[in-house]
Amino acid sequence: MEKAKIEYSIKRAHDIANLQNQIAERQAIINNYISFGVLVRGDAIRKITDLRKTDDTVGVVYVAQVTAAPSMPLDNCPDHQLINELQAQIDILQTELTQKLNEEAESHAHP
Repeated sequence: MEKAKIEYSIKRAHDIANLQNQIAERQAIINNYISFGVLVRGDAIRKITDLRKTDDTVGVVYVAQVTAAPSMPLDNCPDHQLINELQAQIDILQTELTQKLNEEAESHAHP
């Protein structure tokens, strides 16, 4: 039983670190755009599409958006639209991170 608890704790720590990394990567792209007017479109598009495929919540939100209104391919989107999409992903990831951190705090409160 103790081994399973340790493995779950390690997985939770990995998930938290992964979410923090994903947020930081997107925030760095946004910060470069705001500070220097530079957007490496390939990086931004790759981050957007990768998360749409790997994160269930982001995928559901994307499908709902596409269903509600026509969308254009990311390659054709203006820079500000890519930045808005990255920010929307950060918002979702931040919510997921908060939930994971709360679960972590709860697990330490009730060992």
